[in-house]
Amino acid sequence: MKTAIIFILFVAYFYPASSFMDVKDFDRSGLKRCYERGTLPEKINGQDMPLPSSIETFVSLIERIESKYPTMQPTELIKKLQMSFRVDDLAGDFRAWSSAARFSNDFEKFFFNIPSELRGNEFAEDDFTEDEQCALHFMLSHTINSTAYGSEELLDDGTTKHPREYGVVSLHSKWKHAFSLNKVLLGILSGLSGTYKKSANEILKNLLPGQSAEALNSIEVNRLYAVTLGDLVSHYVNKIYKENEQIAFVSNGRWNDLSCPTSYALIENNGRYVTNSVLRGAIDGLIIGLKIEESPDTFQKLKLSQILSMYYGPTGLLDKTEVLSKSNIQWCEREKNFDNIRTLREEIYKFYLLYTNYLRSMPTKNAQEEVNDVIGNIQKSTEIFNDITAEASNECVRSETSSDKRCSTPYDIFAIMDWGTDQQRNMQIEIIGKSICEFRCGIKNKFIWSLFEYEISTEPRLKHHCKQYRSCWLPIMLPKILSKKWRKEL
Repeated sequence: MKTAIIFILFVAYFYPASSFMDVKDFDRSGLKRCYERGTLPEKINGQDMPLPSSIETFVSLIERIESKYPTMQPTELIKKLQMSFRVDDLAGDFRAWSSAARFSNDFEKFFFNIPSELRGNEFAEDDFTEDEQCALHFMLSHTINSTAYGSEELLDDGTTKHPREYGVVSLHSKWKHAFSLNKVLLGILSGLSGTYKKSANEILKNLLPGQSAEALNSIEVNRLYAVTLGDLVSHYVNKIYKENEQIAFVSNGRWNDLSCPTSYALIENNGRYVTNSVLRGAIDGLIIGLKIEESPDTFQKLKLSQILSMYYGPTGLLDKTEVLSKSNIQWCEREKNFDNIRTLREEIYKFYLLYTNYLRSMPTKNAQEEVNDVIGNIQKSTEIFNDITAEASNECVRSETSSDKRCSTPYDIFAIMDWGTDQQRNMQIEIIGKSICEFRCGIKNKFIWSLFEYEISTEPRLKHHCKQYRSCWLPIMLPKILSKKWRKEL
């Protein structure tokens, strides 16, 4: 069947980030195939055998790269991921790049010394399969897609009532929890690159030759705050904030599936541009980056997969492993850790002044108060914090008196489930999920592999069921599961 590329309607809710790629880079990358439609069976996120959009999937993929390239530093790996797969707010015709989107991205390119020519900085062709490339693209590229499909509820303008948010990932198979993976990576990249502060006016002159603002001479911008939360707050104050109007962000959504989350549908379409999911990722990136800056000798020796596994695992970010068994720098504690950042308002406001000058705008006379109002609303948001930790109450219970070590085991646990009804399926998923959380030694990678028949004997048969029922396809696990020993046991 002839494949067609459908130019999908993307509503650019979130302007403050774009891509290190230009149009030519995107054409050369081959990522257009991730938007091909019209094939049967229909591709999911451009994949024949879709990978779940989860932090667990991402960690597994980068572990393989770390094993293949043992000398590659985490900073180089993050930059390669950005340059190879990230394209935020992708316009429907693949040519229109939002001018507002480029502003933040110019800052990122400057802060991290990203080359203007990306050719030669991408991954090798055999590093990832085509399905894996599309999976990484959709996990790293933030876009809100309001195109209506099938029998979805519509708004008056013909867009869907529940737009899908891409560029976010799930954690531990929870319905609501989603966060921006890219924002987390930018925080880690900044932390591992060392504390960076520079005169706001010097940055402005570098980005806009011939431009200068003497009022910025006395202001130093902190890169970590700028690339995580700074651009989000600055964009909100510049473009969305209105006096005497309630501050609100795009609300939480719900994953389409627990066993193989591939689409995150937002509860409502309020057009506020900045989403709770992106804010969660920015907060995590800021917290992780600050911890890395605090103990650079420890964290610069770790791999990217190890940093992510600790923060989103049972131990948290440990910097004294011979003494501590658990750290408070962990996602369950994001609200507390965020509140404890004493210089937050000051650092964000400094970047806001630079951001506003770069837009050739003038700060309002109440700009400091407006920035503080937005930050205060983030800190008090139950949707960003409480709703998520409540959903993961079993995972986030901490015992301060326990002397048991919490660790990441060197083995994966594979749960193969069979069910006849959706009720049985959900029950099995819940049982396995709770069991994983209750292990005294944390599990490094968690996957739920869905199979719909009791008798499995050959790889083609397994592929048939995965394809027929759109289950998660994890080829890196296949040899382990289909070994002779496993076949006999099955």
